[in-house]
Amino acid sequence: MIQDIRFAWRLLLRAKAFAAVAVLTLALGIGATTAVFSIVNGALLRPLPYPNPERLVEIHNQSLREKGLNKLFAVYPDYREYQQHSRSFDNLAAATWAVKSPILTGHGAARTVTAIPVTASFFHLLGAAARLGRTFEPADEARGCQVVLSSAYFTSTFGADPKVVGQSIALDDQACTVLGVMPPTFAFYPAAAQLWMLITPDRPELDKLLVVMFARLKPGVTPAQAQAELSAIHAAAHGGDEWREFGPAVSFLRDQLTWLAGRNLRTTLWILLAAVALVLLIACVNVANLLLGRSLVRGRELAVRAALGGGRLRLFRQLLTEGLLLATLGGAGGVWMAVGAVRYFRSVNPVELPVGAEVAINGPVLAFTLLVSALTALLFGAAPAWKASRADLNSAPKSGGRGNVSSSGLGRAMVAAEMALSVVLLAGAGLLMESVLRMGSADLGFATTGLVSASIMLPDGPYRDADARIRLYRKLQQGVAALPGVEAAAIASSSPPDGAGTDTLQVFGKLKPPGLLRHDVIQVWIDADYFRTLGTRIATGRAFDAHDVKDSAAVAIVDEALAREYFPNADPIARRIQVAGEKSPWLTVIGIAATQKRTTVYQEMQWVAQPTVFRPFTQGVPPGMALLVRVGSDDLRVSAAIRGVAASIDSGVAIGDVRTMRQRLAVYLAYPRFRAVVFGGFAAFALLLAVVGLHGVLGQLVSQRTQEIGVRMALGARPADVARMIAGQGGAPVLAGLAIGIGCALSLGRYLASMLYEVKPQDPVTLACVSVTLLAAAAVAMALPARRAARTDPMTALRQE
Repeated sequence: MIQDIRFAWRLLLRAKAFAAVAVLTLALGIGATTAVFSIVNGALLRPLPYPNPERLVEIHNQSLREKGLNKLFAVYPDYREYQQHSRSFDNLAAATWAVKSPILTGHGAARTVTAIPVTASFFHLLGAAARLGRTFEPADEARGCQVVLSSAYFTSTFGADPKVVGQSIALDDQACTVLGVMPPTFAFYPAAAQLWMLITPDRPELDKLLVVMFARLKPGVTPAQAQAELSAIHAAAHGGDEWREFGPAVSFLRDQLTWLAGRNLRTTLWILLAAVALVLLIACVNVANLLLGRSLVRGRELAVRAALGGGRLRLFRQLLTEGLLLATLGGAGGVWMAVGAVRYFRSVNPVELPVGAEVAINGPVLAFTLLVSALTALLFGAAPAWKASRADLNSAPKSGGRGNVSSSGLGRAMVAAEMALSVVLLAGAGLLMESVLRMGSADLGFATTGLVSASIMLPDGPYRDADARIRLYRKLQQGVAALPGVEAAAIASSSPPDGAGTDTLQVFGKLKPPGLLRHDVIQVWIDADYFRTLGTRIATGRAFDAHDVKDSAAVAIVDEALAREYFPNADPIARRIQVAGEKSPWLTVIGIAATQKRTTVYQEMQWVAQPTVFRPFTQGVPPGMALLVRVGSDDLRVSAAIRGVAASIDSGVAIGDVRTMRQRLAVYLAYPRFRAVVFGGFAAFALLLAVVGLHGVLGQLVSQRTQEIGVRMALGARPADVARMIAGQGGAPVLAGLAIGIGCALSLGRYLASMLYEVKPQDPVTLACVSVTLLAAAAVAMALPARRAARTDPMTALRQE
């Protein structure tokens, strides 16, 4: 074996150009595969960074009637019920991010803090200890507001001063004691959390607090068993209230964290790994073709070795060793390339990964690379070695080593395979790219260019009264609207495309169907300038005006989506509707607005025309609102002026999350764009390899048939006839590969369905573009060998014969 390796190494040194091309091709394929697998391993396969992570589960609510509502927050009393009566868990905790952000004062300008309320058992459940100080204990519930800081927030806001532990900070004008600081390695959802607040019994409206629960299963208990137990507890607790329509769902924590990071993240990463595996397969086929061509040159050498006693098995082993050496060198180069790719991925951070994900070239990834390298050696080395060892070795010395180890048939079959795989990748990339373009240019019902949005958070103390909030919002809107360069400003409870809701709607005079109506209505509180600022037209009726105040008749504007769904054969103007339950007021519809498309938490690739009810904020203003500013261009220089206006009104008002609408939309396009770019890169590389492979096979064919071509031309064949003959030899595998590839693309397209926007998996335009691209590239690859064959000198060819 050592002798075979030494001999293979000497051969590669003598054929440096061949070795460089083969190793580089393999290194690119193996490197790309290793890099993608490192992301898959870190995001999907690596255990969560907590003790016994396989026993950690998440508990949320799901609708028992509506399939679309499969992930909902529960209410805090459910946590207490499960904590007292469940026997399936070693530990149970609750947390929520469905709350308004508190305002930090006393450390520079007032600003919002991403604070996550949690129960005292939260950190103990995860087995996480503080870096400084300590985490929550049950006794802390009686000690008022307590917080634990994240390491990043501790450094950025408090300068990493350890004296902050034990001191108080002001959150919503409430003194909160800092108990500890978490280590930099601690992470949980959401990743942007800056501190965690203890949920205490005196928290306002604690019974209505929406939470998600996390638990550690007892050994031997499955999620299904725990869910069955919790379902019985939930049914007993909510037998007569609105929550009876829902029930608990228990899932492994890893699965839920992956879903929260990206609705299609798991599918995306597995599809990208499959795509890069196809690229590696094409690279292997290319190298196999190179080895087949090289075996032609070595025909005499192989015959001499056979004559000296080397059997076919011995020759096969030697040739396979050469392939293994190439794979080893390619694998080493691939690891080097993968390290660079992973570093770039971590620096750019193009998409959000699940909590605890660590993308790195570690032991499991290196083991995967070693396995891939070995498999590639078998894939590209076995067929050429078998073909060469089975050739007619007795005639090789007479032929000068040319033509007896024929590879034309096998080579063209490999080209057809390359073309088919390239078509599949090109079709997938085309569908994903078209989806991104369509989604990015979709008409959302409002003008996205030149629109800036920001959150407005008010301290609880001075603005508990609704009238005080109304006055503040009016002053802020008027002050911002008067700024230089501002065309319009508006106040709203949510900024599109956010704001999908699950409210129910009842139409006055229409019988309510059995059970609850569908939870499909959004309720948005706005001011009179909202539609003008966003550029949304009023189709019928009127917009809100100064007469729509607290003591006037309760009114609403509905969008066209709601009108179509709830009033398919009637005019909703002057009709009365009720939103979110029987305790809500009846609203008179005064106008119909164009539909504003929004996102939905359950789907990634979709803008949803969800039925929406707009209400004047003066008739029920919520504590947290958004500011929308039309500035004419995507320019954030207005943000400082907005904060200045807020500070001049009340220094305790926090303006945060200032972004252009383009920036907000880019968040929803991040995963689709990442998929499309990476998939497109793989497809382009695959096409390049396939074209190079086709060119190589035809070049070998011309070399093998030089004498035949000379004879044909001596007997009267024209150069055009010879060129057509060579083009026909290359065109057959190209057309066969195209047909096979389109068939595979049609059958595999359904796996991309959840990642497409307004594009069918069998889109004929995409398949036509792919076909034209492939045929054009193949024509370029065939042109040079055909031209070379057509320019063959008959006399020179006959003299060589």
